Amino acid sequence: MDYSKAKNGLTNLNNKLRFLANSPKLRADKTYIMPTGFGYAFAAVAVVLLILAIGYMNNLLYVFVFLLISMALTSMLTTNKNVELLQLDQLSASLLYANEKNILTATFKNKNNRASIWDIFIKVRLSPDVASQVLSQVKPFSSETLSIQWTPTQRGLTQLPRLHAQSRFPFRLLVAWKYFEKDTQAIIYPQRKGTLSMPQLAGPSAEQEANALVDKDGFFRDYREFQRTDSPSRIAWKKSMKLQKHLVKNFESSGDKKVLIDWATTTSITHPEDRISQIALWIDSCHNTHVSYSLKIKDYQSPYASGLQQYKQLMQKLALLTPAEYQ
Repeated sequence: MDYSKAKNGLTNLNNKLRFLANSPKLRADKTYIMPTGFGYAFAAVAVVLLILAIGYMNNLLYVFVFLLISMALTSMLTTNKNVELLQLDQLSASLLYANEKNILTATFKNKNNRASIWDIFIKVRLSPDVASQVLSQVKPFSSETLSIQWTPTQRGLTQLPRLHAQSRFPFRLLVAWKYFEKDTQAIIYPQRKGTLSMPQLAGPSAEQEANALVDKDGFFRDYREFQRTDSPSRIAWKKSMKLQKHLVKNFESSGDKKVLIDWATTTSITHPEDRISQIALWIDSCHNTHVSYSLKIKDYQSPYASGLQQYKQLMQKLALLTPAEYQ
């Protein structure tokens, strides 16, 4: 016997097995399956019936038991294949905030050209308090889009979460599941939390309007009496009941206002993350009211501007802010 050839053959086999083990095809989208509680009960009944069939030599029981076993095997193959066919095509999000409920947009596709996919429950992995979203049906070679809730716990640059998909179709005897993960990073903005009282305004009237409140109509100035041309929805009911006359809030246009959001104005807040959250809330308020604003942190100050680009730039600055930049 040629031992050198046998040794080379064994080495080649080991190399092939190592290649297959490291192959991306085996690592990606692996499907897992196990019986449900109902499945275990079903198996126990089948075993009891099989014992009775053997004991009584009853052909009818044999037929019934084998029918149950064949149904279980069919269910196992169908449940596994139902999940295996599902693929994650895209996973994206627009604006993400720490410790707030955000929405991920996930697009799933069916890679089979014959069979449909049924009753898939999908949610972010390790989030038991979030309800799963259901894919009722994905037809052959088609796609479906879901909105999935996600609550990240920290600001900064992170990878989009892993999704968990499972199904008990068709008989609920077994549950099959798999995980989806996209190598996509996203910036998590700070949580918007704190008081709505705005910081100082830039300009000659800064001292008088330092604590102005921002409304959707602009900066609150004072109250005035209700006029016929006013909408009833603008009535300030609490103030009106107190003074026994109809009053409405009077606002100044926010178009010519400039707000300076300074890190130094948050010195009364102890924790740095709470200070960042407060500034994030102010930036969000300025953005929603279309005010021109600037952010100042130590030696850094952004130009005065408004709009989505300014909002994203400053929120990204806060999301990636390090202690060295504000201490």
